[in-house]
This record gives sequence, C-alpha cells and structure tokens, in this order.
Amino acid sequence: LLAAAGAKNHGDELALFVRQYAEKTLTKTAVDVHRLAAAADAHRKRIRDHYGFDDDVGKKIDEFMTYGRGTKTLERKLLGGIKRGEVRIAQLGISTTAGHDVYHNESFPHVFARHFGAVLRTEGINLQFRNHAVGGFGSMPSHTCVITMAGADNDVVAWDYQMMADRGSCAVEHFVRHLQTDGSAPAVLFWQGGVFLPKDDDHKKRVPAGSNAKQSCGGKWVVDSYSGVGAHSGDFGGLLVHLRRSGFEALKKGSEKLFHEGKGDPPRPDMSEPALPRRRLARHHPAAGLHRLWGLCWAHAYLGVLSRALRREALIEESVPPLPKRMGCEAALCDRSPTCLTSMRPRVGHALEDAVVDASGWGPREDARWAAHPMGYVDRKVLFSSSATSGEATFAIDVKTSSRPLVAC
Repeated sequence: LLAAAGAKNHGDELALFVRQYAEKTLTKTAVDVHRLAAAADAHRKRIRDHYGFDDDVGKKIDEFMTYGRGTKTLERKLLGGIKRGEVRIAQLGISTTAGHDVYHNESFPHVFARHFGAVLRTEGINLQFRNHAVGGFGSMPSHTCVITMAGADNDVVAWDYQMMADRGSCAVEHFVRHLQTDGSAPAVLFWQGGVFLPKDDDHKKRVPAGSNAKQSCGGKWVVDSYSGVGAHSGDFGGLLVHLRRSGFEALKKGSEKLFHEGKGDPPRPDMSEPALPRRRLARHHPAAGLHRLWGLCWAHAYLGVLSRALRREALIEESVPPLPKRMGCEAALCDRSPTCLTSMRPRVGHALEDAVVDASGWGPREDARWAAHPMGYVDRKVLFSSSATSGEATFAIDVKTSSRPLVAC
C-alpha cells in the first residue's frame, strides 16, 4: 500500500509539472542554459520516481532509447532549436504510432511531446511536434514522400514502420537520405525492436542496446551508415526485456496486460466503462499504459541528451558532416526527393487534389465514420475518386523546371 501511495504521489507530481507549463504563456527571454539543464535533470528524476526506477535503470533507459554515434548530431540539432526559440520534432509511422485503439493524445509520441515540451517551456522555448503517422501506410511510397509528410524544417524526425518495413529493403534509405538532401538535415531516430514480451523469460538471451539492427540496405544497418548525419536508434523492445529482468512488476508476466484484452478497452468519451468490449482495430495495438511507458522513457532519454548538450555547449562542433555514400538505393530516386502528391493526411506539403485543373467530378473523399471517431484520430487515408460517369481528371504538374521524379498516392 505504501509503495502504491508513493507511486501515485510521484504520478501526481509528474502530471502537475506538465500541466503547469502547458498553460504557461511563452515570453521570449534569454535562455539560461544551466537552469534548463537542471530542469531537464529534475524531470528525468520525476519520471524514474514515477515508476520506482533507480539510477541504474535510468542509465539503461538512456542506453537503449538513444543508441549510436548519431546522438552527437542530435545534441547539435537540439541546441540549434534552443537558440531559435523553438525545437521542431516530427514522428512518422503506422497505426501504433498514430495511437489506434487508444485516444490519439495517449499515443507515445504525444506523451513524449508533453513532457519534453514542458521542460523546454520552463525557459520560454516552444516545441513544435508533429505526429503525422498514418495507419497502414507502408514504407513505400511513404518514404519517398517523407518531406511532404513531415516537412522540411525539423530538427529531429522519428521513424516507426517496424511492422511494415522489409528488414533488407533499401526503401528505408530513401527516408533518411531525402531528409538530408532536401530537408533541414535533421537527426533521425529509428525505432527498433518489437514491443511484445512473452509470458515466460528464460533469462538466457542477452539483449544489449543496438542489437536490434533490423533496417538495413546492402547488408549494412542504416543507423550505422548514417550515424554521421544524426541517425540513432531507440530500442524500446530491448528496454522492455531489461525492465522485466530488473524487477519491473508490470512486466513480470510479459507485456500482455499492457495490450487491450477485453476489460482493458478504452472508456467511452464521457469516461464511463463500455458495456461490452468494443471491437479493436488490431491485436498488436498497445493500451495506454504501454504508450505511456514508451513516451516517458523517450522523454527521459532525450532530456538526458539535452542536458548533456547544454552543459558542453562550447565543445559541440557546428560543422555539418558530409552525406555518406549510398548504401544501395538508386541514384535517380535517392539523391533528390521526388515531387510527392498525396491525399494521405496529416501532411505538410502538396495535396494530390491541388494538382487537378479539371476535376470533372473527381475529388477527395474520406470515411465520415473515421473522421468522427470518438478516439480523436487525425490520420486519414483519403480516397481521390469519382463516379463511373465522371470521365478523366486532368492534372497540371511542373516538369520543365524540375528534374525530380514524381510520386502520386
């Protein structure tokens, strides 16, 4: 009972801090880097206290969630956002990332953004965060449309297509390379490793950080090949194994309880319990508890990187490293991002329907039930269509001033 009461108190403290700074009016003032670093360290402790994690577990969280040499570039990019007065982070991915089967703002990217952003706001710095994941939108053509979907102004872009990306496909190289050649050259976070733990653990298999080297091209791991321009990995699956072995009670019998199974279904919009378990969209979607753990561990690790960067600001090199050689993607499609016209939402860039000059009854159409979904999902697979009698649609696409390939989806 005492342990439960302590956990609740730490949870209340964590929530109070976030609410306090979420409501704060931002005013542009000189940033005290030492005070901001102290705020980052204090919030990291709040996160550890919330779960009852000691400092050793905290070190493992940092090790698994920010792995690789690319974190040096991550430090530089975060400092650039601090100096600008706004840090810009985008997350792309699939249905798990978009928060399907929980409320949209319970998804792990939004949990991260609330806590990381609250610390930034202690010194009047804004966090622009885009969770532009689209359920079921696979690695192609989404990776060739990364600029259109995420924007060209980010300091960090996170990748989470674990369930839909071929582990040996060079499609993944399009994602990181287009961001470097036509974007703002952000640091790129690749989520690696599954999030489901079996009920029994034989304690034999060692899972060190960086061992889930799944996304590769030409036999090389993209995180290693592009570490010079900021590629790093977050292995939440490997971290779950370590948390269980360190005695984290919620994972003692695997992660099944952190997925929706019957009584774990979300409440109705008025917060009352559903009379019957509703039909879930997919069995592999985590419940809010797993999203929360994921988002808070991400915040813990990134706040650690931020604190380290602030304390050694003068030692961080400003030079931008050169783009590495291609791992295996074709030069014509890889060295310049295509002109991408898409009806997928949310996005930052061009819409497919914007290029239409003679619609003839064609237009974007979306499922009204999904648009009005009580869980607040914002991702859309919008169909660009017409009736059988509408005839052809005419598109105007600039090909005279651009040598870029064209992708429409």
